[in-house]
Amino acid sequence: MSNKLLFTFHALLSLVFPLLPFLNQKILPITTRIITLYALIFFSFFYFRNQIKPYKPADVITAFRLLIAVFILYITPKNIIPFFVIFLLIVFAEALDGMDGKIARKTGTTQFGAIWDMETDAFFILILSYISVFYLNYPWWILGFGMIRYLFYFIFYSLKPENAGFPKSLSKFSKTICVSTVLILALFWIIPIKPGKFLGFINLLFLTASFLWEGNFYLKLRSQTKNL
Repeated sequence: MSNKLLFTFHALLSLVFPLLPFLNQKILPITTRIITLYALIFFSFFYFRNQIKPYKPADVITAFRLLIAVFILYITPKNIIPFFVIFLLIVFAEALDGMDGKIARKTGTTQFGAIWDMETDAFFILILSYISVFYLNYPWWILGFGMIRYLFYFIFYSLKPENAGFPKSLSKFSKTICVSTVLILALFWIIPIKPGKFLGFINLLFLTASFLWEGNFYLKLRSQTKNL
């Protein structure tokens, strides 16, 4: 199975799983367990299938971030850890995201490392948005934080030319919005829902803008490639 087919399958499941509890709230516990197990299986498969030894320190740190996300998803229904502790865990995971980027630039970046980091970011946000809706009582549209990336995969990513990079301005804007998204989803654990919804709505607008900018970039790049 090619990586493109693998990620198409992953994007489809990432859109379907979070919607299942809307069909019947009684299946929320089993859906949460399925997502937890799926995250461990898919990302382990992708990591060991594509990673070339020796393992890069930055990629190992990224894997640890993913484990934090899965742990939060696993522990949330049990309600045995104070919300403030989970907030600190999310902030710590986001700090590790900055750390693995710096280490990667020092030890040498790889195509696998870039994809691994990007997919971990996307799934981390999906997990946090899923928890926010079904366990923190936020409105359904908060799922947009996690699902928008996978929706845009089907809309725009098929247009992405092979090995296409991003302009620095787009890359910086997208990364900034990604960080702000995680931090706002972290704040949902410690602030009232009303200001949380306001912050979430504003950030979702910026997140949508970043993906529209990215999609427009792909369309222009594809058009230029066809004209060559």
